[in-house]
Amino acid sequence: MAPSFLLLVVARIIQAIGAGIMLPLAQTVLLLVYSSEKRGQAMGILGLVMNVAPAIGPAMSGLIIDLWDWRILFWMILLPLVGLIVITYLFIQNITETKAAQFDVFSFILSSIGFVAFLLGVSMINMYSFEDLRVIGTIGLGAGAFVWFGYRQLRLSIPLLNIKVFAYGPFLFATLSIFLISLLLLSAETLIPLFAQSVQGLSAFTSGMILMPGTFLLALFSWISGLLYDRYGRKVIGVGFVPLLISVVMFSLFQPTTSFLTVTVAFMFFMLGISITMMPQVAFAMNHLPASIMPHGTAVINALRQFAMAIGVTALTTIVTVSSQGQDHLYEGTRNAFLTMAVLGVISLAFFVVSNKGNNKRGTSKNRQSHDV
Repeated sequence: MAPSFLLLVVARIIQAIGAGIMLPLAQTVLLLVYSSEKRGQAMGILGLVMNVAPAIGPAMSGLIIDLWDWRILFWMILLPLVGLIVITYLFIQNITETKAAQFDVFSFILSSIGFVAFLLGVSMINMYSFEDLRVIGTIGLGAGAFVWFGYRQLRLSIPLLNIKVFAYGPFLFATLSIFLISLLLLSAETLIPLFAQSVQGLSAFTSGMILMPGTFLLALFSWISGLLYDRYGRKVIGVGFVPLLISVVMFSLFQPTTSFLTVTVAFMFFMLGISITMMPQVAFAMNHLPASIMPHGTAVINALRQFAMAIGVTALTTIVTVSSQGQDHLYEGTRNAFLTMAVLGVISLAFFVVSNKGNNKRGTSKNRQSHDV
């Protein structure tokens, strides 16, 4: 119904606030309700919900946009949302004791400036060059705001975001790996349809259908990988990096004439890898935190995941635009973006390998399971 772009942006901000409250809260509740031996399964179920919806969205929206007006998308989810509000009010209860909390407004302002300035600076590379003072200044403003934000959190008695959880080594490196995996997830879901439509000339619906089989794999293995993690430990995550890295290498080898089937299979490998590496690694990270600071760990991971998705899409589409220099060279742009994804996948694997080092250093949680050592 939005009559202007401004109203659409405001509505999106309100929607993001709601999601920002619900997702970390849901993860915290599951971590507290389930024992450490079953947290892999719990995170697998949550991963199914969190990852399948964004993955299935492009296919559904592509079909709807091809057939009707784009506003129909939002009317379709209005009734289920109202129903969920009623169900939540009637049946959801607190599982922990509630207590008063403080909201540091200045920290919120600093984090907002950091996010906006950093994303804006990266996107400005499309219009200017990376050496342009406007780009450097904007990115520098964002980085400076983040540094100030972090310094302030360390000094506050009740921080907005408790970054002291990074004192736990396995949590730190696992979170960095999760950050890059999250970046790759939304980037692939953006770049694959872009490649199919702009380079191969496929319709929005057809390009969306490329994502569907991978979506089903994500749904299936998000739950299965959680069960396997509970039984076999972090080695399951290592296995998941195999299809993940194979897929991003396949992406970088795409040609304008690459078949629909090949692109679909590559994306299936990608989503298989995501399903095995993402949520089990969240369980691994959280098992290395004391229960008393698990809510803070959840908040940190979810904040970084959202930032990773935003900066990933912005940065990689910027790579596409800058290296394309016109429609005729769009293939080169998408290829460079896919190559960047391959490099980031290797770095994520490196963080995962390092995350198991120093389990007896910088603090270790009693929640850690023996098979994580």
